[in-house]
Amino acid sequence: MTNMLEQTFGLGGKKAIVTGAARGIGQTTAEMLAGCGAAVVVADQNEAGGQAVAAAISLTGATARFVRVDISDEASVVHLFNETERLLGGVDILVNNAAMIGMWPLLDMPLEAWDKLQAVNVRGTYLCLREAVKRMRAAARGGRIINMSSIASIHPSMNGSAAYCASKGAVNALTRSAALDCGPDNILINAILPNRIQHKYAAAQFSELNLPIPTGPSINPGRFPVGRSGQTREIASMVTFLAGPGASFITGQTFTIDGGFSVG
Repeated sequence: MTNMLEQTFGLGGKKAIVTGAARGIGQTTAEMLAGCGAAVVVADQNEAGGQAVAAAISLTGATARFVRVDISDEASVVHLFNETERLLGGVDILVNNAAMIGMWPLLDMPLEAWDKLQAVNVRGTYLCLREAVKRMRAAARGGRIINMSSIASIHPSMNGSAAYCASKGAVNALTRSAALDCGPDNILINAILPNRIQHKYAAAQFSELNLPIPTGPSINPGRFPVGRSGQTREIASMVTFLAGPGASFITGQTFTIDGGFSVG
């Protein structure tokens, strides 16, 4: 059994970057990748939180380092990948998890808010993907890129989320196109579409951005056939599978993890 698990999930010797890893899905993902043997860079704007996550992972005996990044800024993203090469010696796995949320009535959305959200969720995802592909191609040993999209990319789930839905739809399209381009290099690129994932910061992120508590279909527990919210480990488990040897023939796909919301 141990050998079978290693052949499916083993990440020994791999180097990973997880953006937005100071908390929530990103934190759990960084912890799980490290637990499967990867050396991990915890990348986030939140320096205190990111440092704490990297330190906690290091206490388990795994390798983890923190690098501050603003994914919407090209120079910051290039610095992240340069630092990762310096600290770990390269990158084999990128988890494009960092993102911005935003809820505004359709006709009241400030244009600057639209632009900022696209800059983080679309340009930021592209910049990280671009820098990862450059280095993976140069190393000529393939790689894995997992983009964190959302159920909102295919099904409106909260009121006032037009900008967010549009940004995550772009992430899906980028995933498929990049997978086609990078397949010959054995760089496999997929996306995950979560919905209603609970963690202690899930509500806080709205107040931090001075946004109202959201309303809409995803807020109604009755819309979920499984009868509960998802947990961060359930998203991190899928990321870990896609990053590992068991997913070596999967690319260009979008995986919905929503407790049945999209079929209810």
